[in-house]
Amino acid sequence: MAAWLDVVSDGEGWSLIDTGRLREIVQDMAHPNSQFPFLILFAGNPSRVRALRTLFPRNNVTRKGPGGFVRLHISTVTAQKEQPVMFAETDIFTQNGMGDTVSSRYRFKNLRRFHIPVPDKGASVEEVKRKIIASKILPWTKVICFFVSSSSEMENVQRLLQGSHRSLTVGDQPLPENIHVIIVLTEGDADNPESNAYCSNMKDESFPNQTILDLRHHTGMSELVIFEPLRRLIMDQLYERDSIEQIGQNANFSATHLYTLWNADLQLQENWQKEVDLDCLQIARGNFPENSGLSNCLVEFKKIMDRLRCPDSETHQFIASALLMNAYPPEMHKFPPELVFKSMYEKHCLVAYPTLESTDFTKGVMREFSREFTKLGPHNSSATLRLKISRTVE
Repeated sequence: MAAWLDVVSDGEGWSLIDTGRLREIVQDMAHPNSQFPFLILFAGNPSRVRALRTLFPRNNVTRKGPGGFVRLHISTVTAQKEQPVMFAETDIFTQNGMGDTVSSRYRFKNLRRFHIPVPDKGASVEEVKRKIIASKILPWTKVICFFVSSSSEMENVQRLLQGSHRSLTVGDQPLPENIHVIIVLTEGDADNPESNAYCSNMKDESFPNQTILDLRHHTGMSELVIFEPLRRLIMDQLYERDSIEQIGQNANFSATHLYTLWNADLQLQENWQKEVDLDCLQIARGNFPENSGLSNCLVEFKKIMDRLRCPDSETHQFIASALLMNAYPPEMHKFPPELVFKSMYEKHCLVAYPTLESTDFTKGVMREFSREFTKLGPHNSSATLRLKISRTVE
C-alpha cells in the first residue's frame, strides 16, 4: 500500500508522519511543471477499496505494505497526461493500519515527523484525524467520496463536513473553491425510513456541491455495474467546464507548485490550526518582501508624468508592467492577476492620486496589469514585456 500520511502518539500528544509519497509521485511525472493534477479523496468504510479496484483497475491499491492513515496513488492511465488523477484513500471510521509507517519492518527514505499542536492534549485520535483531513488534504482536493453504510458512519461524516476547513488565498483574496462532495451509500437497507431520513439531511452549506449517490439497490450485481454511476459522476465533476476553465484561470496548480506549496505549509507550525487560511502567494514569494515604499514611488512618478503631460493610458501601462515584473518573476505560479493586484498593489495605487481620481487611476492600472498578464508565455517573461514598454515610452 502506498502510505502517505500517518498519525502516531508522540508522548506529548500526536505527530503526523509524512512518508514522502507525494514527493515521489511528482518526481516520477514526465512534465511536472506543465501537468495539473486533480486530487480525489476516497474516505470511509471498506467499500471504498472495492470502488478503487473497479475505478482504477491498473493500480494495485491492495498490495501489501504499511497502511498508515492515508494512502496516495496516481492513476497509471493518466500519469503522463496534462491532467493526471491522484487519489488518496483513508479509513476514517477505524484505526486499521495507523502507526504502520514507523514500524521497524518498513523503511522510508524521506520519512518526516511533525508534532500536531492541539488545544486539548487529551484530543482523541478521531479529532486529530479530522484535523489532518480538514487542514492538510481538503484544501487541495477536487472531489471527496465518503462511503457510508450506517447511521453512525453518517454522523461521523457529517461532523467532518460541518467542521471548519481551510481555504487557499492569494494574500487576503480567496482562490476559487470548487470542491465536490459525494456521499456513497453501498450497503444497508435502501427502504429503511430512518436511514433515508438521515440521508436527506446530510447536505451542508460548507460544501454546496454535494451529491448523495445511493447504490444500495445494486447489491448482487458485478462491481463494474455497481460503481458505474460513481465513475460517471466523478468524471463529470473532474472534467466539467468549470474545472477546465479553472486551469486557464490559474486556480489549479502544476504538480511542482502543488508539492512546493503543500510541503511549505506542512512545515509551518502556525498553519496547523485549520481555521487559518493558507496564503499561497506569501509562500510562493518566500523571503521576497512587499515594497512598503511603493505608495511614495507612485506619487513621485505621477508628478513626473504630469509634468511631461503623458497620456493616462501610457502611465497606467508603464506602472502595470513594473508591477507585473514584481509579481511574476521566473517560474512563479500564474496566480489570477486581479487577486494579486487587489492583494498587493491596490492599496498603494489608491493613495497615489487625489481622492477624486484615485478610483479611476487604480482601475486603469489594474486593467493594464491584467492585460499584460495575458501576454505572459514561454517566450514572453514579465521582464521582456517591461523592456518593450519601457522602449515604447522612451
